[in-house]
Amino acid sequence: MIALLLVLGTFLYLTFIGQAVVSLLRPRLGVLWSWFIAPTVGLALIIVIITRLNVWGIPVRVAGPWLTLGLFVAAVGIFIWRRPKLPWRQLAPFFGIVCVYLLYVGWPAVRFGFNWISYGNDDMANYCLAAERFLNHGYYDLPLQTDLEGRNYTQHYWFMHGLQQIRPGSELAIAWVASLTGLKAHQTFMPTILMLSMLQIFALGAVSIFKGRYRKVTLVAFFLFATSPLFGLGTLYQLIAQVGGIALLLATASVLFATRHMTWRKLALGGLITGCLAIYYP
Repeated sequence: MIALLLVLGTFLYLTFIGQAVVSLLRPRLGVLWSWFIAPTVGLALIIVIITRLNVWGIPVRVAGPWLTLGLFVAAVGIFIWRRPKLPWRQLAPFFGIVCVYLLYVGWPAVRFGFNWISYGNDDMANYCLAAERFLNHGYYDLPLQTDLEGRNYTQHYWFMHGLQQIRPGSELAIAWVASLTGLKAHQTFMPTILMLSMLQIFALGAVSIFKGRYRKVTLVAFFLFATSPLFGLGTLYQLIAQVGGIALLLATASVLFATRHMTWRKLALGGLITGCLAIYYP
C-alpha cells in the first residue's frame, strides 16, 4: 500500500507545481484543462531542471530533494499570489476513474510493495542501472577503468548517455523518485511508471476537453483509456519511455494545436513541455 501512496503522492506533487506554472503563465485554455495538463507540466519542469543540474555534475541524489523542496516553496508562493480555481466537483469523476485504474493495474503493489517488478524485462534492467548512475554521478562524470572491469556496471551507461546522447528522461525520472525515498532504482521503477501512466490519462483529458466544451466526451475518453487492456499492458510491460513520452506529446498537442491565438504565454508553456519531450522521448 505504501508503494501506491508514493504513486499518488508524486502525482499530486507534480500536479501542484504544474498548476503553479500554468497559473503563472495563464495561457487561458480553460480551468479544467489547466488541471488536466498540470501533472505533465510538473514532470516537464522537474526533468528539464534536473537534467541541467546533472549535466553540471550534481548527482540526482543531492539535487533531487533540494529541487523538490525549492519548487514546492515557489509553487506555494504562486498559489497565494494567483489563487487558481480548483473545480473539485468537476474534477472528482475524472480523478475517481484514475484512482480505479491505479488499483486495477497496480494491485500487485499492495501485495508486494516496492518488491514488485512486474515482468522484469531487459529494458527495466537497463533503465534502473542507468538511473543508479544518474543518482550517484554527474551526467558526464568519466567512469574509472576499475569500474568498467566489473566493479560498477552502472558506469557502462556513460557510453549511452555521456557519449552517444541517448534520451535520458526516463532514467532521470526514476532517479528523482529514488532520491526522495532513499530506495534503489529497481524498487521505484513500478511506482514511477504507474505515476507516468496517470499523467498520460490526464494529458489525454487536456486534448479532449478543448476549453471546457467537451466534458462528457472527455469523461468517456478517460474511462475508455483507463480500462483499455493494452494501455494497462504497456504499463505492466514497463514501456516507461513510451508511457511518459506520450503523456508529454499529448500535453504538447493540447497547447500548440490552439493556433488561433498563439500568445507568448502559450508558446512558453509549449516550449517547456517540448523541451522535456526532447529529453524524454524525441
